[in-house]
Amino acid sequence: MNRLLEIVRSLKAEGVAVIYVSHKLEEVFVVADRITVLRDGQHIITENAADLNEQKVISAMVGRMLIHTECPVRTPGELRLKVKNLCVEDRVKEVSFELHEGEVLGLAGLMGSGCDEVVEGLFGLRPITFSELVLNGKVASIDGPRSAIRSKIGFVPSDRKQSGLLPDLSVKQNISIGILERLRHVLWINQRQEQEVAENYRSKLNLRCNSLNQRISGLSGGNQQKVILARSLAEEKLAAILGVEVIRVC
Repeated sequence: MNRLLEIVRSLKAEGVAVIYVSHKLEEVFVVADRITVLRDGQHIITENAADLNEQKVISAMVGRMLIHTECPVRTPGELRLKVKNLCVEDRVKEVSFELHEGEVLGLAGLMGSGCDEVVEGLFGLRPITFSELVLNGKVASIDGPRSAIRSKIGFVPSDRKQSGLLPDLSVKQNISIGILERLRHVLWINQRQEQEVAENYRSKLNLRCNSLNQRISGLSGGNQQKVILARSLAEEKLAAILGVEVIRVC
């Protein structure tokens, strides 16, 4: 990355005009003379970089002031998931952890470190072995995604385009596709109920879209990820939601 920034600065010194697009604000402030913020396709600000700081830029990006406070003290609830000596193919060996109600467990590591494989294995996308796997107080056996779903485990993949989205369908259909049996009335989908479910999660997750009927491919990456999260939440009464980047207990 340092080499890239050096090249940008050298082009600038030669009189070349450069538009540098990035979410990494530290890079932007290193090379930019002026900064423009766009939000939801609208121009928000254009100001000299010297007159801005990261907080001002972030506030312009999200539309509100972000106030960082200390995380409140939380008391974890009941044990929801216990994994002991988990092995995934030949990529992950003897990983153990516990996850309690109301707790967020983060798995961190470089690409290829095994974080992806752990959650994919727990959702049944990869073969696993373990000495103990307890879900909601009961010994669990997961041999595929169907058994994981029956065990009330949801999965939000990091590669949303390849593994999570149905790009030709609407936002609403991408949310409801996992609960069609529940929405079915005889041979037809109850469209009013489908709309209510989608509206509910649109509100809960602050989903930004022009319409629930628009194609999901027209949403930003973050909002597409919210749709996949809503799809899992719509299953209701989940023990855990597994994501390559986040594990969340509901």
